[in-house]
Amino acid sequence: GQPTASISLPNNLFDAILNVTNNTRITHAVFLSDSLFLRRVNNDLEVGGIIISASVVGSNSVEGIDPRLNITFLKNPIINGSDPQCSFWNPRLDNGYGDWSSEGCEIDESYNDSQDVVTCFCNHLTSFSILLDVSPEIEPTEETPLALVLEAVTYIGLIVSIFCLLLTIISY
Repeated sequence: GQPTASISLPNNLFDAILNVTNNTRITHAVFLSDSLFLRRVNNDLEVGGIIISASVVGSNSVEGIDPRLNITFLKNPIINGSDPQCSFWNPRLDNGYGDWSSEGCEIDESYNDSQDVVTCFCNHLTSFSILLDVSPEIEPTEETPLALVLEAVTYIGLIVSIFCLLLTIISY
């Protein structure tokens, strides 16, 4: 199914906002893909859920929210990744091009990789998602008896070849 997300705002949210009026509004947006959040630096982290955004109309940034926002993501089953990181889009990073940052966000300590739901706690309002590590896992090679025999034959062959080469050089 389609990945989902939810965000829970604390009751005292307006305490963190300067110049609160009767017309102060909170806006939310949900982005099903990360096509509006393009990264110039490609690493092994990929957006692993939908992107959910919360902001206050007329306020540039809302930071220092305590208690923190509770944001829950369902991992995208199409993306085969692990090690989720709670992240937000920071437009000031990468010389103004923007990039994902985890500053001010933490993953729920009870999370383990077998779970499909990731809960994050963040202290500010912006666009949030989870990043999954999609780097290929390097499996250690197994030392089978056949591998050991082939390795020994290779080294013996190299030693014989070098010996014959030296013998040829010396004889001429």
